[in-house]
Amino acid sequence: MAETLRYTIAVSAAPERVWETLPTPEGSGATLFGSRIESSFEIGSRVEFVGQDADGERIVQVYGEITEFEPCRRFGYVQRPGPAHNPGHAETSCRMTHVLTPRGDGTDLELIIDRWSEGNPAYEHAISSYPESGYLAGVKAHAKARMA
Repeated sequence: MAETLRYTIAVSAAPERVWETLPTPEGSGATLFGSRIESSFEIGSRVEFVGQDADGERIVQVYGEITEFEPCRRFGYVQRPGPAHNPGHAETSCRMTHVLTPRGDGTDLELIIDRWSEGNPAYEHAISSYPESGYLAGVKAHAKARMA
């Protein structure tokens, strides 16, 4: 069984600025390779990260359900790969939870990845790519840029 992964980064920006990088189309587009988030953000509602395929057509890169949504504090969702990326997408999942904690004039952002489905290929990727991931670095850079 896959273990819970936890990664924390310090961001030199207020929680409100860090929050703007998470559940907003602009923030997700800047931090998730152009994929823009779409959701009502109600607990249990669908969330999609939508981009474009090689032909410029709309493609769901990742989808799932909202599990937590407390502005400027917590944002969580079950994540599944888009159908174009994994034929077993409906059975492949993990939960992504972002926890923001104010620290002085900045914010600690903890990313918790747990509830891995059996054999989820993203587990090995997450172990090898976090915390020095493009995603966490992008969150940090986007939040700091929003301060300017």
